[in-house]
Amino acid sequence: MRPDTPLPCAPPHAGALIPATFPDARGAALSALLFGLLHKSGGRNLAFAAWASAVGGLYGGVYLYTSNIWVPAGAHVLANLASAVVWKASQPGATPAAPASPPPPASLPGAVGAAGGSKARGDSSSEAGSKL
Repeated sequence: MRPDTPLPCAPPHAGALIPATFPDARGAALSALLFGLLHKSGGRNLAFAAWASAVGGLYGGVYLYTSNIWVPAGAHVLANLASAVVWKASQPGATPAAPASPPPPASLPGAVGAAGGSKARGDSSSEAGSKL
């Protein structure tokens, strides 16, 4: 696929609308408005749609500058990932994953100091304790 062709399943604003209408700032502005309107769905408010329009304008400007749809598409993916990380961290009960800690030495088979001693060394302290 050539870098200046739209993504196969992309909405019309993603690299197709700008060349089809005006290959300049006017096309980027139209694309930005459509980007904002498409982000109004799902119960989102007009403030979010306005924000998305502004960001869509930046993506359109990046497309005009690079003539490569993959650059603003990649920026959009990174923005979505960053947003998901921030959202996930803000959820109640969200804690960073704790690193796995090794089990205590007493629970390792044959470990020195384990309850019952080590049979491999001939320690019979566990047998004496069990007969009491």
